[in-house]
Amino acid sequence: MRKLLCLVSIFMISSPALAAKDLSSPPARILLDDSIEGSRGVGTYGTGFEAAEGFGLGPVEPQNGWGSNGVNLPWSSVSDANPASGTQHLRLVKDTVTSPTPASRLVRSPDISPGGALVSDINISMDLNISGSGGSDYDVCPGRIQGPYFYFSLYVKFYYYDYDLDGNSGEVFILDDLTGLGGGDNTFVLPTDPNDPTSALEYTEGAYANLTIDADFPGDSIDYYYGGVFIYNGNRPFGDTDGGGVQQWGMRHDQFQGFGYDTGADVDNLNITPEPATLCLLALGGLAALRKRR
Repeated sequence: MRKLLCLVSIFMISSPALAAKDLSSPPARILLDDSIEGSRGVGTYGTGFEAAEGFGLGPVEPQNGWGSNGVNLPWSSVSDANPASGTQHLRLVKDTVTSPTPASRLVRSPDISPGGALVSDINISMDLNISGSGGSDYDVCPGRIQGPYFYFSLYVKFYYYDYDLDGNSGEVFILDDLTGLGGGDNTFVLPTDPNDPTSALEYTEGAYANLTIDADFPGDSIDYYYGGVFIYNGNRPFGDTDGGGVQQWGMRHDQFQGFGYDTGADVDNLNITPEPATLCLLALGGLAALRKRR
């Protein structure tokens, strides 16, 4: 993946008086309370959560190696209520059981590569539909497992609030290390709308839009696209704690559904593609692992 020589304007992040949630940097990790260890073969991972892929309606854990923290209620479920295509999708709603802590909830995919190896050059694409603003933040946060924790490698926040107070829905924030020194000095940036340079980038409530992240960890270059349009190029936001790549796709929310117009979020057509050079290395690693087992 090449580093785009393109400048994207961003809004300076301050604290509007009416915003109740802090936009400080998120923690580098979240405690897991499930024991799902989903592994799969090398190559592109794609799912629309369809019956033909082995998914049934109901909680996504432990189907096909998927896991979720919190109580395994239908807060993270395969649903047929609002697919972007096909007949099924992933739906994230509020977990009505408030314990155990942490209050936020995380759902995660199976391993992208054999044995859970980190993928350092990767393209992640998904269709996302957030029902409304005014409630929960929804954070797309691919990462890796180490011990009892899920460490974040990338982070895109779909913010609950009209941050720039222009009367439109919530904004899309991207976590970036603005120093470019790899120290994980992360800051949320707010890209401008590519179609309107005077406005912040906002998501459309109640409609699907595609989010794509094209990440080159060795080159410290992450390209972000929303609605099929390039919106931002940044650095690795978490520095050394990201481990140098992605092991699993993840998405979390902060349990504020029910406020405003937000009732949940829908995910469909998730596709995770290691870049060609990474595929070759993973294939060799998988072959070596097979030989060891023999």
